[in-house]
Amino acid sequence: MSAPGYRAEFLAALDLLARASARMVADGKPPPILVGGAVVEFDTMGAVTTGDLDVVAADDVALGCAPAEVGFRREDRAGKRLGGWYHAELPIAVDCVSARHYDERGDRARLRVLVLPGGDLLAAPIEELIIDRIGQ
Repeated sequence: MSAPGYRAEFLAALDLLARASARMVADGKPPPILVGGAVVEFDTMGAVTTGDLDVVAADDVALGCAPAEVGFRREDRAGKRLGGWYHAELPIAVDCVSARHYDERGDRARLRVLVLPGGDLLAAPIEELIIDRIGQ
């Protein structure tokens, strides 16, 4: 996937996350949902950028295995917040921010499917991100 405005490393990280999501689905696990700044970067075609891919994953254990299968490592570097995953060749990390889609208030019927070479990736609608920010 290539498009004007998108950073190559952003698309590469999204594709790896889509591959991890496909592995989770193949194993019968619910796929992660992309939320936060990565959705904003996607929707603005790179006008706004992010440093990580925030996801909501009902099964954090499966999510922990799937990113590792596509090249991510658990964050263990000095000076970095532990709990997420990083990729040695990409400056964009993956962070599981919740196990519940907007505390179960998110509308799963409104989720979007981002079609990437590595598979499909679910993404929250931009309206939910706005509501989440206003609520905070």
